[in-house]
Amino acid sequence: MNIFAKIYPKIKLMNHKIILIALAAILAFTVGCVKKQSIIGRWLLVDAQNPQIDSMFISLRQNIHNLEDTLTKMNNGEAKTLLEGQLAENKTILTGAEERLKEFKTNSYMNYRDDGTYEGMMMGQTESGTYTYDENTKIINGKVAGAKEGGELKVLRVNADTLIVAVEPENIKLTFVADKK
Repeated sequence: MNIFAKIYPKIKLMNHKIILIALAAILAFTVGCVKKQSIIGRWLLVDAQNPQIDSMFISLRQNIHNLEDTLTKMNNGEAKTLLEGQLAENKTILTGAEERLKEFKTNSYMNYRDDGTYEGMMMGQTESGTYTYDENTKIINGKVAGAKEGGELKVLRVNADTLIVAVEPENIKLTFVADKK
């Protein structure tokens, strides 16, 4: 029996093992080098969602529609004048709320820094403080400078361009985009 015939299957098996080990090493190196996305950076608020606020807007718009519909069917008189006043008041409330929401979205930001400090503006109020971010639980614990207690934000999604957080138990979802300035 030829010696080459005896060792060839073993060499072939060794080559396959070497290739598999090399592939495993490359895969482990690649996975190990993938940088986890961080919350660090300046984030601009682009959306705020809250079921209670959304419901209020829907109800207010429906009420305006109903008042307008009713007014078109009424004759002039004291009752019509009263409903016209209510309609004007509802429109003023809706316009004001929409303007405040728009201002909230356009003027709000968060800036998380490497050193564990942050600054931000929400509802026209600038605040700064410290934070920690646990990548396993996806929780940002923030504490405003001078405050005795802090608060939590649950990170729902983070990537290079988007940060989405939930404010519990208020059931508010805030969506931020990266500030590319």
